[in-house]
Amino acid sequence: MTAVAAAPATFYKNALERPQAPPSYFFLGGSRRSGTTWVTSTLNSHPEILIKSEGWLLNDAGGSLEQWLNREAFERWMSLPSSKVSWLKEIPPSDAVTLVQRAMAEALMREAAARAPWKNPDRLRLIGDKTTTFYCTKVDELHRLFPEARLIHMIRDGRDSVVSDMFLKFRYKDFGFFGDAAEDARRAYRFHVEREGDPVPLFTRATLTPFARYWRSCVEGRARARALYGDRFLELRYEALRQEPTEIAHVFEFLGVSADESIVRAAVEKNTFEKHSGGRKPGEENPVEWTRKGIVGDWRNHFTDEDRAVFKELAGETLIELGYEPDASW
Repeated sequence: MTAVAAAPATFYKNALERPQAPPSYFFLGGSRRSGTTWVTSTLNSHPEILIKSEGWLLNDAGGSLEQWLNREAFERWMSLPSSKVSWLKEIPPSDAVTLVQRAMAEALMREAAARAPWKNPDRLRLIGDKTTTFYCTKVDELHRLFPEARLIHMIRDGRDSVVSDMFLKFRYKDFGFFGDAAEDARRAYRFHVEREGDPVPLFTRATLTPFARYWRSCVEGRARARALYGDRFLELRYEALRQEPTEIAHVFEFLGVSADESIVRAAVEKNTFEKHSGGRKPGEENPVEWTRKGIVGDWRNHFTDEDRAVFKELAGETLIELGYEPDASW
């Protein structure tokens, strides 16, 4: 006979031993290479916050949260006469599905928080997840499951984002991403990373196009997010935070945790570019490190006139809508 696994030492059990309410939830999203990892680390430095990075609770890989539940089995249970009389007497079936899907995510998030050795559970007030892309493109699904949560959306100049995104592909040598333009990307890698071969621009039209379209789609998702979450939605600018890192205090305030000066200062000092890059200063580049360069406006070092034209064509209106100044050549 197969032994039944013991129940985990859950967050729920721990919560029974504490008088305060259990933590609430928040989510951090944005396009890739918009500073979300940096902000995640800074938020994690707060004693009242635990946030995981790239949990992919929502995704397009076939394992998204809304797919976790065996709907066929659950609907068979809902069709049983006893379930309709007892558990579903006051709960419509569609609400029951949502409640069970959310409960699975909550159980994982709370259990992870309970087991985090670097967090004091008596002080923990917020549990969060940072996932790029999908908290922009699947925000309706996020709101269906967590309507009371808070959502932070990270914005960065799309031109800087796509440059950084290109180097991220170089980091993993992910040339297959570019399809028929893979050889263009390989030539750019050889010159811009290995410093070999003939000089070539960082982008061609074919390699820049998917990045520009991706950035635009993520940014456009913020309008829907703002409409759904209202005053529980916060837009955070990469450039503003780079200029004045202590602006993270406003994020703490938005999340409802302490923004005491000592907490803000400690979080900022722990998460400088130098600390995350092994001692490099902003502007000192390592092209294949996660913390590559850490500056604003690096796109000017890489965009050609053709790149400017392509980005303008594909995402220029979105860039201007956000208040980023177009280049003079526009």
